Amino acid sequence: MRRPVFPSSPIALRSSTTSRRTSRAKRFPAVVVGAMVLGLVAVVAPLGTGPEAAAAAAGCPEPAAGAVYRTPSSSVKTVALTIDDGPSGAWTPQVLDILKANGVEATFFIIGENVRQNPGLVARTVAEGHQIGNHTDTHPMMTALSAAQQAQQMDAARSSIVAAAGVQPCFLRAPGGSFNPTTLALARERGMTLTGWSNDTIDWNAPLSISPAYQVGIVDRSINPVYDNPIVLLHDGSPGNYRQNTVDSLQRIIDSYRSRGYVFTDPLGRTGNTGDPAGSLDLAVSPAPGQIRVAGWSFDPSAPTEPVGIHTYINGVGYPSQTGGSRPDVKAAYPQTTADQGFDLTWPAFAGINTVCVYAINIGPGSHVILGGCRTIAVADANPARSLDLVSSPAPGQIRVAGWSFDPSAPTEPVGIHVYINGLGYARSTGAYRPDVRTAYPQTTANHGFVITLPAPSGSDTVCVYAINIG
Repeated sequence: MRRPVFPSSPIALRSSTTSRRTSRAKRFPAVVVGAMVLGLVAVVAPLGTGPEAAAAAAGCPEPAAGAVYRTPSSSVKTVALTIDDGPSGAWTPQVLDILKANGVEATFFIIGENVRQNPGLVARTVAEGHQIGNHTDTHPMMTALSAAQQAQQMDAARSSIVAAAGVQPCFLRAPGGSFNPTTLALARERGMTLTGWSNDTIDWNAPLSISPAYQVGIVDRSINPVYDNPIVLLHDGSPGNYRQNTVDSLQRIIDSYRSRGYVFTDPLGRTGNTGDPAGSLDLAVSPAPGQIRVAGWSFDPSAPTEPVGIHTYINGVGYPSQTGGSRPDVKAAYPQTTADQGFDLTWPAFAGINTVCVYAINIGPGSHVILGGCRTIAVADANPARSLDLVSSPAPGQIRVAGWSFDPSAPTEPVGIHVYINGLGYARSTGAYRPDVRTAYPQTTANHGFVITLPAPSGSDTVCVYAINIG
């Protein structure tokens, strides 16, 4: 992408036509006409769409009225990978590693007694952007229990989940998929959607040793029958069960759905976009007239050591850059990344109110992310401050212009004043005594005035006076 190009045109103080006769001068009113001609060349950069908040931190949606067996129908094909019976110290870490490497989210239906044995795995599952579902406390057949017993199973598991990871489960899966109206009612009272499946991989019946032939069957059952919105049933627990065939099949399942354009969601079709860049916009200010500065950090979990593109949009004009600034605090908080994932960027901006949006550009699976929302920033004018107070003909054959100017970028430096009479230019500069300007603008000096007398032909003359920009 091209960086913006800024033409070095001067700032017009005023254009005037002066009619002059040899016997009498005509005085024009001291009207300031400030025409800003500095331009911006738009840079086309990919726009990102800010993502939905991660499902694990977003709170639960309204529970579905009945059990769900497929994700909601939509114009986009979606698939919910659901993984039951964990967490297991043997299998869950392998599953999480594969999901993380692919930027894929899943919903883990976990058992309370296993949570209490492996609370750290639950915390990791949530931290990596996955949904947690309630799979009861001890995995009983719910239809064999009273209402009170069913409630106790849900509540005990929920308490263990909250204690381990600080989140409320938004989904309930009854063991074996067996439930009754009481189960549904109790789940809905607790804010949980009762969740079934459309594609049972039957991985729970796999041999207790590596079986490439059975893995083929797991993959085939995960994608057949073919739906536009399946919920796939897999297993990563419980301790003592052998789930390596499931682990070894998972990559092929992900590849199959991804190659056909499916988006990985939770059972209600929500996406936490676990492959999206992480990041923060820590600063968005105008440090000087005509400038906007943005600073923060970002890294992409799909490629945590790679620089992330940072695209800044100011009133719709894009400026591409990337991370590379030192941020050891980010490395300390996210050991998987590097200490140079920061950015501190300054861009030109028009005077006035500017809308600033900063995007972290996604590398692998996921979407571009808007960092911190769009900001509204007031920017002072970087062009020379100026006034043309006088345009006159003081004597035959003469034009006089007077006024003042200073450049906010170098407020104590003299400003070039270019006078054009009928297209013929004369270069001068400020230097005349104007204490009133110093009083109004303390950052400048008292010698930023100009009084310039130049030759001119008889008749009507077009006079243009420019203040020449410094910074």
